[in-house]
Amino acid sequence: MVREHRSEATKKCAKRVSPNKSFHGMVNFYAGPRPHFSRLARRRREKYLLYILLGVLGVLTGVLLVGYFSQNPKLLIGQVTVAGNQLVSTEEIVTETNSVLEGKFFWLFPRRNMYLFPKQKLVENLEETFPALREVVLNRPSLGTRMLLISVRERTPHALWCNTTSSASDVPTASFCYFLDTDGLLFSPAPDFSSGGAYLRFVGNPASSTPPSLGSHLFPTDRFQEISFFMQSLPSLGLVPQTVTIKQVPGDEIDFTIGLTGGVRILISGARRLESTLSDMSAFFNDPEIATSNGEFLDHIQYIDFRSAGKVYYK
Repeated sequence: MVREHRSEATKKCAKRVSPNKSFHGMVNFYAGPRPHFSRLARRRREKYLLYILLGVLGVLTGVLLVGYFSQNPKLLIGQVTVAGNQLVSTEEIVTETNSVLEGKFFWLFPRRNMYLFPKQKLVENLEETFPALREVVLNRPSLGTRMLLISVRERTPHALWCNTTSSASDVPTASFCYFLDTDGLLFSPAPDFSSGGAYLRFVGNPASSTPPSLGSHLFPTDRFQEISFFMQSLPSLGLVPQTVTIKQVPGDEIDFTIGLTGGVRILISGARRLESTLSDMSAFFNDPEIATSNGEFLDHIQYIDFRSAGKVYYK
C-alpha cells in the first residue's frame, strides 16, 4: 500500500486553493455567486434610492419656499399706470391688465409678482384687445416701487371707413364708422362726424360676404397703400376727394366712386391698375381746353367715368 505523504508546505498551499476553482487552478463557472457580493450591490441600490429621495424632497422644499416668499406683498404689483394713450381709456387698459395678472402659476406663484408676471402675454393681450395700440412697453420706474408703468403708442388716424350711409344724404352714419391707419386697419370707433371731412371716408363693403370688423383690414396692406397714394395724387390735378364709395360689380371685382368737394363723382375701376387710371386722369385734366376752365367744367357736370382704359365719359 502506497501512502500519500504531504509536507506542511503542501498542506498550506492546498488550503489557499479557492473553492470556486478547479484542481488545476481554472475558474469554476458552475459555482454560485458569493453572498457578500449581492449584499454589497443591495446596499449601493438603497443608497442610490435614498439620494434620489433626498434630492426630490430638497427640490420640493425649495419650490415651496420660493412660492411662499413670492407672495410677499412687497413683491406684488400694487399700482398700474398708463402713459401715451388717448383713443383707449386708462381705465380700460388697467382693467384688462388686472385680469391678466389675476391667479397663480401652478396654484403657487402669484401672477402679480413683479419678477414673475407674464410680460409677453400681457403685451400680446393688450394689443389684441385694443387694436388702437400699435406698441406696448412695460417698465418699472424704480426697483423700490410696486408700480407697473405701461407706455403705449397708438395708431394715427389716416382715413375713415363707414359701413353704410344715411338715407337722406351721402354722409356716413357716425355709429358705423371707424378710424383706419396707414395699413388699412380698422382700429377704433370714430367719435363724431358732425364737423365735416377731416379725413377721407371709405364707404361700403369691399367683400361680398361679411363687412370688416374692428381689428381687421379694409384691404390688404399693399392694396390699401396703393389706393391711398392714388387719392393723395388727386389734389395735384385740382381734385379734392372727400368720400370713396366701394361698389361690388360682377366677376368678384369692385368699382370706386370718388366724391369730390363740389359734389362731382369720379368713377374708376378696381380691376384696372390705379397707376394707369391716374395717367388717364392726368392727361384729361391737363388738356388745354379742360385745364383753362377746370373750375367751371366741374361746376356743370355730375360725374366723370374713367373705368375704361383710354376712354373718358362725363355727363
